[in-house]
Amino acid sequence: MRMVFNNPNTKLIYSQFMKMKKTALVLGHSFTRRLAEWAEKEDAQASPRFNLHVFGVGGRRIRCTLTKDTDIIRRLTPDIVFLQIGSNDISRRRSAKSVAEELNDMATYIRMLGVQHVIVGSLFPRPRPRQMTQGEYHKKRRKINHILKMTSNQGIFTFWNHAFMKNKFISHDGVHLTIAGNKKFYFSIQTAIHRCL
Repeated sequence: MRMVFNNPNTKLIYSQFMKMKKTALVLGHSFTRRLAEWAEKEDAQASPRFNLHVFGVGGRRIRCTLTKDTDIIRRLTPDIVFLQIGSNDISRRRSAKSVAEELNDMATYIRMLGVQHVIVGSLFPRPRPRQMTQGEYHKKRRKINHILKMTSNQGIFTFWNHAFMKNKFISHDGVHLTIAGNKKFYFSIQTAIHRCL
């Protein structure tokens, strides 16, 4: 809908209102990229209380996202950053503690860029993880989520548990979300961001 302003005072009030709206950025890997594609295709309605931007690159790990994708934070200057990343870092070689620490470091860096709130989303299950059994992946994922939940009380970030997440929302590839899963994911993120406003 196009807004027309005949009264200059109305236009000034509206432009001040738009500046008052918070800006939120969802940053991550393929889950986030696919969420952006889903939201665009479904013409998903964002909250009237904040402007939402979604950016993700498939296959990204935490360190790569930190070095290659944080420029978007400098360009957008969001008030809130929601991180949905870390599941690609789970492997036999890495401990759960090292992945959680790397996420904590990334959240700290983002706060240093002037972001008021950083939210770290819980890592999703994978029925078919790469180069490890489902049980090995599940055990490390649960431990990472537990560590993140325990360290979120230090004031750097807020941990957000995606309570909706069940295997029925995982697509046939054993990794990504179904259409219904993306819808749940989208509204879970919006709820988390609303809690920070």
